[in-house]
Amino acid sequence: MRLTLGDLEGLLRKYESEGTPLFAMLEASSCKAAVRGTLRMGVDDEGSQLLLIGVDCAKDFADCIRFPYAPAEWDVNYADLREVQNENVDDLKNKVDGIVTITHKRSKCLIGLYELRRG
Repeated sequence: MRLTLGDLEGLLRKYESEGTPLFAMLEASSCKAAVRGTLRMGVDDEGSQLLLIGVDCAKDFADCIRFPYAPAEWDVNYADLREVQNENVDDLKNKVDGIVTITHKRSKCLIGLYELRRG
C-alpha cells in the first residue's frame, strides 16, 4: 500500500522514538549494502538531513546506511505483515512485522526497511 508523506513521517518517527529494530537494504547503481540496527535522523557535514540506520549511528555515521531525507522526492510503499491474509508469508511472519520500501525518484536508489519482530 502507498503511504502518504504524513503517514511515512509518523512511521519513521515511531521507528526512531521506539528504537524499533530494523534490517535495512540499500541498492544504488554502484553499490549494495545491508545493515541491522535502529533508525535515527541525522545531518551530514553539508547540513542535509539523512535517515541513518545502523547499530551506533549516534556516535559514528561510518557503519550506517545513510539515505537522503527528501520525502517529496520519494515513492513509498508499506506492507504490514500482521494484516496479511491469503498469502504465503509464513516464513516472514515470525521475523518481520512490516516492510517499507523507499525509492528516490531522481537517483533511483532504493532502501528497504524490514521491521523486525521483537522477542
